[in-house]
Amino acid sequence: MDILAHFLITYLVFIRHPNVLILSIIGILPDILSLSSHFINFVYSKAKNKKKKKISRLSLFLYRFNHSLIIFTLIFSLVYLIDKTFVIYTIPWLIHIISDIPTHSKKEDDLEDFSTKIMWPLSDFSFNGIEWHRKYLFFKVYLLLLVAYAIIIM
Repeated sequence: MDILAHFLITYLVFIRHPNVLILSIIGILPDILSLSSHFINFVYSKAKNKKKKKISRLSLFLYRFNHSLIIFTLIFSLVYLIDKTFVIYTIPWLIHIISDIPTHSKKEDDLEDFSTKIMWPLSDFSFNGIEWHRKYLFFKVYLLLLVAYAIIIM
């Protein structure tokens, strides 16, 4: 799923929370932290008309780390043990992972396997979802978000 959709979904979930903006930013961090360097390289190569570059090992490692339910559970448990009041700030991360499971496929653009490896590093198990950037899914996600926001606002 794209970053804007992640932001809007998290914002929708926490719309009445006083820190909705912070929570929504946390909801996009898994992609920002893992793919920002690849995005910069992608834009640079497009500007220079160069061939697409493969995702770096570091970006792929960070992507797997940030999209794992195992890692999430460990961090969630640690936060819970240290200070229960901060647990809410881990929930946007979980929302991000859950929303990526059905919207990522085993192969996107023939670059890498971007299916969400929910059991990483213990297993490479994943669902072969629908690529989020396909027009029919992309527009449906935003249409559903628009309807959900309209219902909440009314």
